[in-house]
Amino acid sequence: MSRPWTHPVPSRTDGRPFGKYFNPLTVTTSTFWVALSSTPLVPITGTINVSTDGLTATFTPSQTLAASTSYTIQANSGITDLEGQILSANFSSSFTTGTQ
Repeated sequence: MSRPWTHPVPSRTDGRPFGKYFNPLTVTTSTFWVALSSTPLVPITGTINVSTDGLTATFTPSQTLAASTSYTIQANSGITDLEGQILSANFSSSFTTGTQ
């Protein structure tokens, strides 16, 4: 079974996502995804669930992520808050899986 990866929506400098709640309808596979770092624009297959409080998106890959492999998380300006304000800048972060 693949383990979900949870990440808060990218934060502003004050540490609050957007300073308010984001619109969960705008967190989709085209605005928030995980990819191999070697091909960051090619998302891996999985599902996204948004927390009911509108603060966290959880990505669950369809298959187990490869061991000792670098992945990139991307979020873009298609994500908005509940007032329609867009994410001010694209967000990218990387992680490497452990050994099996």
